[in-house]
Amino acid sequence: MKKLIAGMIAASVAGCAWYYQPAQPARVMWEPTRQAKADVDTALEQCDFIDQMSAGVQKIQEQAKCMRDMGFEPDLSSYSPHNCYGNAPAGCIVYWPQGMAQPQPVKTKTVPAGD
Repeated sequence: MKKLIAGMIAASVAGCAWYYQPAQPARVMWEPTRQAKADVDTALEQCDFIDQMSAGVQKIQEQAKCMRDMGFEPDLSSYSPHNCYGNAPAGCIVYWPQGMAQPQPVKTKTVPAGD
């Protein structure tokens, strides 16, 4: 009976652990094709890769083009809306195509002074 309960707990925890896995870093996301001109670490360095959403949309698009030109394709399977938040890896751009919005200051309304 103890083994059955332990097995059920292990199965339920394993399912939850998979769902909340963090988004993978660039060195795991970019997979070499047959045309790859270097290993992934060298390609990332040559592309001046910044693996953070804060790099901005234009920089991330430039990096992706460079990596594709070097013979790599992204595996986006580890990215989801549940693990792409904060200063997430650059691959999270698939969920934030315009980039993460910068907070705007709130304008307060002023009440006119009474006569």
